[in-house]
Amino acid sequence: MSIKIMSWVWDNSPYEGKALLVHLALADWAGDHGVCWPNQESIAKKARCSVETVRTTVRSMERDGFLEIVQQSRGRGDSTRYQLKSPKPLGPNDLGLSENPQIDGPKPPNPSPKNRQEPSINTKCAYCNVKLTPGKAHNCSAMNMRIG
Repeated sequence: MSIKIMSWVWDNSPYEGKALLVHLALADWAGDHGVCWPNQESIAKKARCSVETVRTTVRSMERDGFLEIVQQSRGRGDSTRYQLKSPKPLGPNDLGLSENPQIDGPKPPNPSPKNRQEPSINTKCAYCNVKLTPGKAHNCSAMNMRIG
């Protein structure tokens, strides 16, 4: 199972309803390179549809360029090998296979401003808001005591 392929299908699949479920079921079985080989009964069970719907959808996906049959089933007990694809030419990051967008993605235009002021630099009393003189105590009217 490849989360990258699943995410790509969620974002780019043109199908709706049961056809989308078939596309997602194939993506769920696919590895990072988009290859999978589930049998049609298993696809139908996972997509909650009939085997005939799976066959129709697979033909449509193949015609639309979203799927390639790499190896046809040779009979009972053997599964067809599928390759999930994109119908448009793939760029280096279309399936997200080679790059990590969190690390390799665009950098923010400007760093956050350094606007944090250290408490020791504070020049006013936190209680009465009177201007403080460094190194000298003051009589705080809000606390009713001498601070410093």
